[in-house]
Amino acid sequence: MVLVEANQHIRQFYMGTEEERRLINTSNEQTADAGWETMAAYRVEFQRRQQSPGVYTYRTRVAHAQSRNNQTWRGLQMSTANRWLSQHFRGLQLPEDAYTTDPELYVQIVRVQVLQPPDTDQPQIICEGRHIICGVIQAGQAFKLQVHFIASDLTPHNPHSYNAQFYVYNRDSAGFRHLGTSALQPYFAEQEGYSLTLEGAQLEAGNYRMEIVVRIHCNERPMIGYVEVPVLQVI
Repeated sequence: MVLVEANQHIRQFYMGTEEERRLINTSNEQTADAGWETMAAYRVEFQRRQQSPGVYTYRTRVAHAQSRNNQTWRGLQMSTANRWLSQHFRGLQLPEDAYTTDPELYVQIVRVQVLQPPDTDQPQIICEGRHIICGVIQAGQAFKLQVHFIASDLTPHNPHSYNAQFYVYNRDSAGFRHLGTSALQPYFAEQEGYSLTLEGAQLEAGNYRMEIVVRIHCNERPMIGYVEVPVLQVI
């Protein structure tokens, strides 16, 4: 009997009107959210506005729904938005166990290198945590990016591959750009560390910040590692 009712429900979902499907989805969402109370609500938006064909300016907006405390920054300011959210979140009066997380799960980027020309053994820029060796990159010439990271034992989450995405933010023009994505690599557990490379990147002259996102792809959801290289000078 339950199976028949379930099948009827499924048929109604796929064969019913758009309004019927909307009502079913809303009912399912309400059931899943039953008993949960919102303590704080935040909104983060990354926006763009076209200045001319193919040319955009960008901005970042954050808002706290309860206090209507809004903030806007020029450009795509992911790290600034994260700091703003952290400051507001710390203001919540919560018991210690509310902040409990699984300390054994992590993806930590430990070293970033920028090499130009790509076949050199001497990197122009090295970033290891807070320790940064800053050289300069020549505009319009290819360079290579290397990322080294470590990860906890993710075996229970069935990891199968990993890669990295590279972004730069132009501090002069407030432009945000995706440099590229590294090739997907197979994931093998219990390695001491992992490495990824992006070949053939180029930039025009300017003062940049680089942001790198490493993703270990698992069956359910990816595990994320993030690092920011605050200074990338191209002349």
